[in-house]
Amino acid sequence: MSQLRVLVVDDEPEICRLLSDGLGAKGYDVITCTEGDEAVAIAKEIAKQEGPCVVLLDIKMPVMNGVQTLGALKNVLPRASYVMITGHSSSDLVEESFSNGATLCLAKPLGIAKILDVVESLRQDLEEAQAESARGGCADASCGVHRQSPQ
Repeated sequence: MSQLRVLVVDDEPEICRLLSDGLGAKGYDVITCTEGDEAVAIAKEIAKQEGPCVVLLDIKMPVMNGVQTLGALKNVLPRASYVMITGHSSSDLVEESFSNGATLCLAKPLGIAKILDVVESLRQDLEEAQAESARGGCADASCGVHRQSPQ
């Protein structure tokens, strides 16, 4: 399997930097942006390349919120795993995120160790799903990756 790409979308540049530094140090190919429409443009470029992708997506963002961005990204990267990030765990947007295909939701403040564990687990899930697909057990390489418990 190719190197895992991680797209980080958060309107707080410091969160983007923290996640980029931590994930990049572990060898992940990290791309960051601070707006939903920018994330969609980046996703279109990612979609032209082969390989798995995990998207870390802030729920509360100006202009295009995380749920709206999730919907647009799922059209472009349907096989990616989506992890929502929020400082508002009781938000209706959390439930709406799960209804729109988010894999899981993490609450801020974020610890890099937790993010690394989550991304590594999703990488393994994506690899297993791709292997299952190659054996003819599933038509979609993202099948089987459907965790939805907020943490």
